[in-house]
Amino acid sequence: MAHQQQRLSFLVVIDFECTCDAESDATYAHEIIEFPAVLLDLESKQVVSQFRSFVRPTEQPMLSRFCTELTGIQQHQVAVAPTLLNVLQMFERWLVSHELLVEIDDARDAAEEGAAHNMLPLEIRDRLWAVATDGPWDMETFLFKQLTRLFDGDMERAMVYMSRLHLSTWLDIRSTFARFYELDRRKNIAAMLKHLGMSFVGHRHSGIDDALNLARVLVRLLEASCTLEINDCVFNVDRRQHYRSRVPIPPSIDGKRLPADWPHLYSMAACCIVPDSSSKRRQASKASKKKMTSATISTSGSSRRAPPDRE
Repeated sequence: MAHQQQRLSFLVVIDFECTCDAESDATYAHEIIEFPAVLLDLESKQVVSQFRSFVRPTEQPMLSRFCTELTGIQQHQVAVAPTLLNVLQMFERWLVSHELLVEIDDARDAAEEGAAHNMLPLEIRDRLWAVATDGPWDMETFLFKQLTRLFDGDMERAMVYMSRLHLSTWLDIRSTFARFYELDRRKNIAAMLKHLGMSFVGHRHSGIDDALNLARVLVRLLEASCTLEINDCVFNVDRRQHYRSRVPIPPSIDGKRLPADWPHLYSMAACCIVPDSSSKRRQASKASKKKMTSATISTSGSSRRAPPDRE
């Protein structure tokens, strides 16, 4: 494939671990319990910094046995950990320390607007960077929905909070990998590594180990001259055509209506999304299967399912 110049200089690879239960269904309120981030320099292809904090859940403080066995996270580790908003402030300071974000001191209007939401006004530095995740679940299913609950159902405030930390758009590694290698199906972390002839290093479902292994996948994509770009955002309608999403479909979330101008405020164009050009080909090749799946889903009603562990 022809080499294209990378427009991004850094990627912040994030892979949350959340509360879960073996009997979780689509209405289960997941809470983030591990917040890891790995800073990958795309020029040197090296991990240059790591951020990690456990997070104390407040809605369901006690971890299930299933969750502990899956993630390896113990009750005592989250019991003494800071809450999500405090961890996000720590993450913000980490971003500022690496000059990925900078506080605005002379923007009075922005400061007043930020104060209204108990936020510091921030702007993105010239050095271009993006968040990278394994699919849409970390930012949309986990972070956005938890922030919305913490903000008493105020979805716009949750979106503003995520946007100021550059978390409302991201590079979907799973989708990028499938598009670059022209695969019919998206692969999870272990399957992407296997495709590359590599093995998982560390403990699976440890957030920091997952993030480091995703960084290894990204390095191999870089070495193969894959152009890494933002390709997803919160409420990306196009993505719902090829992901069997567990998140609510616009214009509502958890039964609450979104603002009338929501699509205009947070559209794919505004987020600088690069469309997945291979999605139409994959959809055409699996048209009959998707029709059968749709028919099954529409008649089966709601059912119990495993938590969205991105497997």
